Order: sequence, then structure tokens, then C-alpha cells
Amino acid sequence: RTIVYFELIPGKNWEKVAYKVKEKGGKIVYGACDRANKNMMELCDAMIVVSQKMKDDISKENPGVADKMHVVCDCYENEKWDVGSFSDAYERITAAMLTWEEMELVPFLNEHSESVPPGVEIYVYGNYSHEYPPGFARKCRSLVSRSLRGAIPLPGIFGRAPSKPPWMNKLKRKVPFHKVPWDPGIYCGKVLGSYDIGIVPLKPKTDNEKRHFSWKSENRVVQMMALGLPVIASPGIPSYENVIEHGVTGFFAKTPDDWRHYLDFLKNPILRREMGLKARERVIDRYSLESHVENKLRIFSSLLE
Repeated sequence: RTIVYFELIPGKNWEKVAYKVKEKGGKIVYGACDRANKNMMELCDAMIVVSQKMKDDISKENPGVADKMHVVCDCYENEKWDVGSFSDAYERITAAMLTWEEMELVPFLNEHSESVPPGVEIYVYGNYSHEYPPGFARKCRSLVSRSLRGAIPLPGIFGRAPSKPPWMNKLKRKVPFHKVPWDPGIYCGKVLGSYDIGIVPLKPKTDNEKRHFSWKSENRVVQMMALGLPVIASPGIPSYENVIEHGVTGFFAKTPDDWRHYLDFLKNPILRREMGLKARERVIDRYSLESHVENKLRIFSSLLE
């Protein structure tokens, strides 16, 4: 018997493939992260979600899928990872952050720049180009469009110096950070372990965003903790609260004062190392690749009985 695993369904074509699998007697397992396709939920024989909160919310709205839904946590990405290098830096530390976006401002921290104390360098791994700074093409299109409307005169076109666009003024006020193009081979393993701490500042803007944020897995914090990095995160994501023990393996920072206090606290290399080792100890078995595979195989096996 055939089992086909679908994840992150991008559109109707994949749904058609799923229907064909069912027509031929195959079984379907549907994996969903922070979004769920309703048609696939109804069509699948088993559904895997990444957090208990996601399961609870979907079950309330779709009672018919509750019995075939399973929670399987994400794992860290390499069984051979060892603990990071633990620098002895005291007044100057580096913080790693992961996002899937092309960010020009760090969520939350940019609105409260005083929350980042001197001596903290932030490295953001995101959807950046290797050739141009983030947002470069968009800014160029915007400037040309506005210049043609006369909103921003450009030299050589109107014969006078351009006025500064608003985004230039914002850049002066933003929290400085290094933008690094996302690459699993660079971010994971030894490079990530070379940082002093991990940070996960989040600020959802709408009620719908808040809901889907609450469904997120603990993936990004687990990657950091597996390498012995203490993590400072924004509260509000239940899966983070399951793995970060406040004051023991990391911190939850709600206010600007919280962020400043915990970043200052982790400048101490002894305290940083102690918390980082406890963070690694908390995730190393529970989120191992072996545990992840066993949980999924158990679900696949149940469909063959």
C-alpha cells in the first residue's frame, strides 16, 4: 500500500494529485505548519501539525479532523551538532536571529531602540540578496515613480538636488544589525554556534497574524538551544513557552526594559554559558532527529494496519 506525504500545499494542482492518490487506493498524510489547507484536511487520512495550539484551534473549527490530527514537534537539523564555542566576551556580545522575511527593521526592537544596550551586535539571517541590500529594487521603483510625479526631484531630471525620502530618516533611527542571506549550510551548525545568544523578537500586527503566530513551532529556538545558546524571545507563542524555561534556559522579554535587562544580563560569559548548557540539555533528546522520525513512523504505520 502507498502512503504519500504532502506538506505546505501551494495550490489546486497538488490537491488534484492528492485526489488521484486516493482514487488509486493510496493513503495521504498531510503536514501543516502555520497554515492549513481545508480541502487537504478533509481529504487526508492523517494530519501532522507542529504545535498543540494549532491542533486545538483547528479541532474547534473542524471537529471532523480532530481524531486524525497528530502533533509532531520539529527537530534540530543535525545529530552531529556539538555545543557552541562559548566566547569569553563580556561587554560585547553577538546575537543571532532567523526570519523568513527580507527585513529592514528588527520587529519590536526598532520601535524601542533604547532596549538594545551598547555592545550588542545583531545578525539577522533572512531572505536577503547577495548582490543588493534588502528592499533595494523596491526603493528604486518607489523613488522613480515619485520623481515622475514631482514628489521627489532627481538631479539631472529636474536640475536640482533631491529631497530626502522618509525611509532615509527612518534608517538613522533603526537598531543597527547585520543582514545575512539565508543559507542552511551557513546558519546551521558551527556558524550559528559561534554566536553568544539567540533572539526571537516578534510583533504580529493584526488579530489574524496573532493567531497564526500562536501556531508556530519551536523550531527556531530549538536550533539555537541545541547549540548551547540561551534565547531571549517575545512571549505569546505557546510552543516557545513549552521549551524556554524563563530564567533557566532563556528569557521572555515583554517590554523594552525587559529586553535591555536580559541583554545586559547575558553579557556575563559565566552566566551565559551556564544558561546555554541548560538550554541544550532541555532539547537535545526531546527534539532529536531520531525522536522526530519515530513519531512520524508511528503515524505512517497506523495507516497500514
